[in-house]
Amino acid sequence: MCGICGISDPLWRLAPIGAMNNVQRHRGPDDEGYVFTNTVTGQHREAGGLDTDLNLTMGSLDQVRAESFDLVLASRRLAILDLSSSGHMPMSRARGSLWIVFNGEIYNYREIREELRALGHSFRASRIPR
Repeated sequence: MCGICGISDPLWRLAPIGAMNNVQRHRGPDDEGYVFTNTVTGQHREAGGLDTDLNLTMGSLDQVRAESFDLVLASRRLAILDLSSSGHMPMSRARGSLWIVFNGEIYNYREIREELRALGHSFRASRIPR
């Protein structure tokens, strides 16, 4: 099972997120990710850590000025079905307007995927079984 955590703080105190996420490394040693958001301006910044796939283009956690943001989501990933970096979390819509981190497996993903494709949505995961 993956690990997720986050901080929402209007006083901009998000620096502990790295330590919080590392405490749950045993829940997801395959990847780690962060998204920092300023809920007033809508600005966001993705970051990775030591366990983030090097092929993903994002800055590292220590490069983020946490005091510029009031919300952060973090995840530790245990890769089971999709072993590629396409399963990196936090995940977003194409332009970063919505973000999600979650823990668990979606067992009826095939049916949901087809319903959403019929509605015009696309998927980035590369190796999910049919």
